[in-house]
Amino acid sequence: MKNILRLITAVVFTSISCLLSLQLLFSTAYVSTLYRIIPQLSDPYGWSLAQRETYAGETVRYLRRGNESAAFDALYSPEEKSHLGDVRRVYVYARTALLTLIPILMGILLLAIRSKRLHSLYRVAKVTHFIFFACYAISGVALLFIWPIFFTLFHELLFADGTWSFPSHSSLIRLFPELFWMASAFFLGILTYAGLRIITLLLFYTQRYKNT
Repeated sequence: MKNILRLITAVVFTSISCLLSLQLLFSTAYVSTLYRIIPQLSDPYGWSLAQRETYAGETVRYLRRGNESAAFDALYSPEEKSHLGDVRRVYVYARTALLTLIPILMGILLLAIRSKRLHSLYRVAKVTHFIFFACYAISGVALLFIWPIFFTLFHELLFADGTWSFPSHSSLIRLFPELFWMASAFFLGILTYAGLRIITLLLFYTQRYKNT
């Protein structure tokens, strides 16, 4: 029973860290930063950095809030807008999952404090962040070689056939080419690990404070 509870706690820690990281990736600041640090993301059809930041900002605002501005409506074809609607639904599911898991995490913390088992919770977090780092390092290297396969399988799992592939000159691909998503997968792993590390450190200092 204890092992099951540890596993559930580890899953909650990892899921919250990953979903919080995903919220950061769905931001105009992240997109602008990625455009600036990866020159290969420049538009081969002539959009300037300022234009790409503006158009990407409209897209991110739609994904987060569901608001279709006039600029957004003019930017994308009906097929692209349909796919972005699917992406928004995935984003909303992820946000709902995050909001559901946060009270669960608070309950776990309160239970650990009341039962004076913060040290056990800290050990779970410590092991979890080490295991995640090892898995991330291995999978990160593997993805360098199988990225096209992973990218295709990921989309086939989440989206209907024929709804997520677009020509290179389409607005969606010009703003978010495949390299963008490869970099985002890398940063999602880094941010998730950082989140787990922060949770581990917070639990470490909290249990030390409680023991003084």
